[in-house]
Amino acid sequence: MGDVSDPTTADRMIGTAVDAFGRLDLLHSNAASGAMGRVGDLDLVTWNRVLAVNLTAHFLATRAALPVMIRQGGGAIVNMSSAAALAAERGLGAYAAAKAGLIALTRNTAAEYGRLGIRANAVCPGAIETPPTRAFLAMAEEMRERMERANVLGRLGRAEEVAALVCFLASDDAAFITGAVYVCDGGATADNSVGLLGD
Repeated sequence: MGDVSDPTTADRMIGTAVDAFGRLDLLHSNAASGAMGRVGDLDLVTWNRVLAVNLTAHFLATRAALPVMIRQGGGAIVNMSSAAALAAERGLGAYAAAKAGLIALTRNTAAEYGRLGIRANAVCPGAIETPPTRAFLAMAEEMRERMERANVLGRLGRAEEVAALVCFLASDDAAFITGAVYVCDGGATADNSVGLLGD
């Protein structure tokens, strides 16, 4: 639909949904783009681009959706953050900073608009087998074993597992959940073990 960091794209996206369905019950904000590089090696152009897609685009989508949801008396916002926002992954400093900022944006949205019937939650996936992940693994196949070993379930996540969590947070079953951060990473951020027991 266009450049997600451009305000006109967000306005057009929300307008298209409302024109098609007459209302906006869910905003699932899922834009992402990364760049590898240690913090000290990142140039400002790269930093700004990563923040534009991973943080500013979500702000613009939220800002465009809020008036519609306020008028209709409520709605749900589910922002796609990342496990990288919760635990450092060396080389992903810009991406992690943006996704951590998205958690703060989500919580502020929940706090500011909850009494208007709008819920906002964040999902933090870990290593999920998506087309971009498969493309990356095709260039560095040895990374698959490292990524699988990095979580306690010993495998990559599946896109439908993350989608199921998003659908739950969008549903009436989550009617009393807002301002929350849900981790879907196979236990990667839960385990800081150095293997003292040998496993």
